[in-house]
Formats: sequence, C-alpha cells, structure tokens
Amino acid sequence: MLIVERLQEFIRGRNLTYLKNYVIEFECHKTNEFEVCPKCATKSYKVHDRVFVHIKDIPIRNKLIFLKIKKRRFKCPSCKSVFREPIPGIKKGFKTTQRFRSHIRWCASNFSDLKRVTKQLQCSSWLVYTAFYEQLKLENKKWQNEWSSTIGVDEHSLVFIQI
Repeated sequence: MLIVERLQEFIRGRNLTYLKNYVIEFECHKTNEFEVCPKCATKSYKVHDRVFVHIKDIPIRNKLIFLKIKKRRFKCPSCKSVFREPIPGIKKGFKTTQRFRSHIRWCASNFSDLKRVTKQLQCSSWLVYTAFYEQLKLENKKWQNEWSSTIGVDEHSLVFIQI
C-alpha cells in the first residue's frame, strides 16, 4: 500500500479513458515544480520538454490498467545534463509498476504454472519469468540470515559429557 500512497501523493490526475471494454487508461502527471539532478544533486526548475510513457499496473476486476504518465525532462543549470523526473514505485527504464511485479509473484505462487499467469495478466512469458525470480530474490534478501559465515574461537562453547 506504500506505493499506492506515494503515487497518490506525487501524481495528480483522474483522466480516465476506456480503450476497450477490458482496458482502462489513467492519464497522470507529477506536480512538483523542481527535480534534483541525479549527477550533481542541483535543483532544476527548467523543463526541457515533456514525453508520455505508458506503464502497466495491476488489473482491477479483470480490467487491464495502464498509466499514461506525462513525464517532464529537466535540464540541469550547472552540469547541463538532461534527465527525466523519477516516479516513485516505477524503476528507471521499466514499463511496469513495482506493484504489478509483486502481483506477478503472487499469481505465480498461487497458479499451477507460469503460462496461466501470462494468460491472466496478458503479458509476456519473459516478463513473468523475470519479475517472478526478481521478486523471489528480493524476498530472499529480506529473510536472509545476518549471521556471519565464520565463527571465531571465543564465539562458541564446547560441552563434554563423561560416561
């Protein structure tokens, strides 16, 4: 739910379009007046241009959801680099939300095979495979044991039992 709250906080827009009977598209844009340059960490107010990106989100009641986000490209005043504004919950270069990737993991865990997941979510088998194992790796990191792999001499005890 954190991603949903972040998207609602940073993205404004309720422009809904029904592309087909089973596809809904939301038109969104960020409302911040500046962004920070990823190279030199300077505030940038100058908008270079704007571009639309289409992002796939989790389905609602078996209707596909797409976010049509109007992203601004900023020009940094100090290093002169051009960069796009980041959207929370969407990694750079990805066409899906993190929430959608988590949903793929849930579907892959609950369905009998990955082919049914591709049919249900209407995405490629490559995306299902990649997102599923990426989410498993994240889950494994979360539960990974933080004990060291070596034990020092004074970190254990030996018990001798005499018979």
